[in-house]
Amino acid sequence: MTRVYFLFSFFLSCVILYSQPDIKSNSYLLENVWAAKWITHPEISGNEPGVYLFKKNFVLEFAHEQFIINISADNRYKLYVNGEYICNGPARGDLLKWKYETVDISSYLKSGENIICAKVWNFGNLRPLAQMTVGT
Repeated sequence: MTRVYFLFSFFLSCVILYSQPDIKSNSYLLENVWAAKWITHPEISGNEPGVYLFKKNFVLEFAHEQFIINISADNRYKLYVNGEYICNGPARGDLLKWKYETVDISSYLKSGENIICAKVWNFGNLRPLAQMTVGT
């Protein structure tokens, strides 16, 4: 059983490593405090359980070769661009080392109107103990 588990874990690790795009994080983000701010719903305290849809429409004059974004949420999210599922996250971290994903969404964008959407859910006081939170 241990050998089967090890082989499965090794295979899964290889698939995950192989399937990840080669995107370099902005070194500024790794070495400095971000000026970014959390986005939330104006009518909630941020600590109650809930599912929220954050949506942004924007227009691009032309298609870009790269369009790299950094995304995270509290507690969990799924990211969509123009109706296509992109990724989910974030990986678990703690309040001092919050995790985020770096994703190139250029292949999902088009010239003209685009929609980026994040479905975010916060488990509030029902969250697992290992799930750190600040608020939605």
